[in-house]
Amino acid sequence: MSDLTCFKAYDIRGRLGLDLDENIAYRIGAAFAVALNAKTVVLGRDVRASSEALSKSVAQGLIDQGCEVLDLGLSGTEEMYFATTHFGADGGICVTASHNPMDYNGMKMVRAGSAPLDAASGLTRIKELAEANAFEKRFTRGKVHNIAEEARTAYVERICQFVDISALKPLKILVNAGHGTAGPTFDAISARLADLGSPLVFKRLFHEPDGSFPQGIPNPLLPENRPATADAVRATGADFGVAWDGDFDRCFFFDHTGAIARVRSEFESEAVSIDEMDGLGFDMGVWRFNLRSSNTEPVVRLNFEARGDAELVVKGVERVNRALLG
Repeated sequence: MSDLTCFKAYDIRGRLGLDLDENIAYRIGAAFAVALNAKTVVLGRDVRASSEALSKSVAQGLIDQGCEVLDLGLSGTEEMYFATTHFGADGGICVTASHNPMDYNGMKMVRAGSAPLDAASGLTRIKELAEANAFEKRFTRGKVHNIAEEARTAYVERICQFVDISALKPLKILVNAGHGTAGPTFDAISARLADLGSPLVFKRLFHEPDGSFPQGIPNPLLPENRPATADAVRATGADFGVAWDGDFDRCFFFDHTGAIARVRSEFESEAVSIDEMDGLGFDMGVWRFNLRSSNTEPVVRLNFEARGDAELVVKGVERVNRALLG
């Protein structure tokens, strides 16, 4: 029995060839089917070069245990979550390393109803079965069903149901997929919004999926990855910008000046804590400040506090202003 180090608290993550390979992916797929007594499982994958082969191995493990695989193909984690519930599947798996380094891959998994999997709800059992690797192929094997088009259409319709088209104002929005998985899905959403009469205009940056990630790993939470989007927002005159990570289950927003992103990049590594309850607040230990957009005027308001140190206030405000103004 081998110890599988790719199992984490809530998902699968590991270095390719060391923690995760196609053989391990097969065992995880088979273990998932057995542990959940799954008859139908949704399966998707991101754009990484290794994801297609790993996904095929997971599918083989599932069908060898008699499971029907509903294949989304290239898709985001959010689409897998949606499809698991929409199609009444017993679980879902997305082969993705999200925003991790190039030599990593992994899987995000849910139970029926898109409920999360953790140690108490099945992940430990999946790990035990995958490590034991004592599977017997079922007499009746499952099949892989391509549901990519049907699933995306349903996902797009559901997303657009959250929007009151009549309440939208004309806006220009810069979207940065980072050459990850978001591009095709966003295009489908954008087209449907246009059909419904949306006045939104989108400018695309690094939009085509490319598993080599020529602009670097799509992780907008890293300060060094934000200037490209902030600069593009200003260059195109966009009202705001959005950048996604590799499997588009997280994103980062940029205002029309790129200022908030610059401030976060400047202070994030030094901050004791960051509060986003009302604007963007930074606790720097001996001083703190908050930025938020005005509800009545086209300005960003800065509140700065330091206990009994006027010089610190002056220097701190100067530093924040430099970050805001670029």
